[in-house]
Amino acid sequence: TYAINPDMFLMVGYVREYYTQLLLGQSCDLNNVTAFGITNNCVSHSTSTNISVQTNDRTVVDTFTAATRYAAIPDKLDLGLRYTASRATDHQMLNLGSGANPSGGQFPDVTTWFQRLDATAVYTFDKAAVAQAGLTGVVKAKLHYAWERNSVANWQNDPLAPFSPTVSTAGIWLAQDNPNYNVHLLSASLAYTW
Repeated sequence: TYAINPDMFLMVGYVREYYTQLLLGQSCDLNNVTAFGITNNCVSHSTSTNISVQTNDRTVVDTFTAATRYAAIPDKLDLGLRYTASRATDHQMLNLGSGANPSGGQFPDVTTWFQRLDATAVYTFDKAAVAQAGLTGVVKAKLHYAWERNSVANWQNDPLAPFSPTVSTAGIWLAQDNPNYNVHLLSASLAYTW
């Protein structure tokens, strides 16, 4: 953060996140499934019909942020602008228990590109005008514009099904099975503090 003068500052930021996890699973002989879905042949990993698998999942997220605030009219009109861009790559490497590579090849990467822009204008009403209206506090009017875009390339179609197949995610996640969106938002508010 750098303050150019008491009425203006600039801020830039960068965050790199790195996640890794090892997922273990097993595929069983589907010809040996009971009426309740319980398999009788999932213990041995030595046969060709029972293959234990592990997936090395690595996610890297790079986030850049820039912001500025400017007192266009000191103690009266404050302007703000903020931009965030985040790029994520999820790389999943499937390892079969037999040591062989999957016949269809490895999973493609899942990529996410998120962007958000916020612009604000806050006007503080003159204390004399507020007192003339019979109020003793501070009155501020705020105008806020936001643009947000999310773009995901996901071969799994995203509803977290690989990690929670028995839990319905329809009502939990905003975008449910399609996390791609482009949104514009405009809001106005009036605040009174005393």
